[in-house]
Amino acid sequence: MSLKKIFIQLVNYFRPKYYNRITWLLLICGIGLLSSSLLEKIIIALFEKITDVPIITDANAKYGIVLIVIALIYNLLSQIIDYKIQTKVYQLKPEQLDERKLDIELFNKIRNILPSDGSMKFIRDNNFNGFAFNWKEIYQIHNFRREVDKPESIFFNEELEDIKLKLNKILIDFNTLLSTNTFVVQSRPDFSSIPSEWEVEQPDRFSKVIKAISEKQDEAWEEFCKLISRGRKILGV
Repeated sequence: MSLKKIFIQLVNYFRPKYYNRITWLLLICGIGLLSSSLLEKIIIALFEKITDVPIITDANAKYGIVLIVIALIYNLLSQIIDYKIQTKVYQLKPEQLDERKLDIELFNKIRNILPSDGSMKFIRDNNFNGFAFNWKEIYQIHNFRREVDKPESIFFNEELEDIKLKLNKILIDFNTLLSTNTFVVQSRPDFSSIPSEWEVEQPDRFSKVIKAISEKQDEAWEEFCKLISRGRKILGV
């Protein structure tokens, strides 16, 4: 990440959150000084009328006016800076527009290969606890894995690329768990399951495998949802 991007992120993190508060704090202090000055003048006027002794003091009023002016100037400058930063952020260079276009194309391609109501939904909802499943139900994750291995399937956006790679790793681990711990069901060659006899003969292994698969199911769905939600927000699709 460039220093310019880091600076913009830091400014965006601190300034919008606090500059209005600072403005109001300065205004309240300034008004407070003006109010105390007004009360003070009333008391002094009464004192001078009774004693005929002149007292000259207007420091509080001056300080109050100065604080109010500073608050207004500070708020105006903050608004101008905020506008300029936002304008620069959203004015992408031609090469950045090309990268964004390619990322949108890749993102839409992934959504078509791995739709939310296909293999990912099956992975999220299916119970692998000794029940047979059809390998055809998860064929889309293999299509996804083949696609992301291609060099042209790399996101220019670093965040999306990291999420994509993490999802791919989770799906690889999930597939490995199924491949090494499930076996073809007799007379149903397309179906496999964790041997039910393990629950009695190898209870520790059975529990360990069930737990590992369940964890990968949750991780896969969570990372998939993250890829979709962040992709929609970052790319605006």
